[in-house]
Amino acid sequence: MTLEHLLYNSHMHRTRQFLVNLIFDPEYNGYVADVPQLPGCMSQGRTVEAALRNVRKAITLYLKAARHEEIAPLPEVLTSQVEVRV
Repeated sequence: MTLEHLLYNSHMHRTRQFLVNLIFDPEYNGYVADVPQLPGCMSQGRTVEAALRNVRKAITLYLKAARHEEIAPLPEVLTSQVEVRV
């Protein structure tokens, strides 16, 4: 199925969900939002809300640019944070 088929059909607009990795970057003093399912699709913002708003725009632009390309189905993702002692 192409992105065009996922996004539009002849009578209605369809939406799709994407997982976003949201990471605080102390050097930037804000959040970086990365979309693993869409290679290279990312954005940032000083707040969580701004980063999510900006990554929604980035996803929309990515999908418009890649309208006829295939994308992988939403992967099952396990994210966890662990402490490692060395």
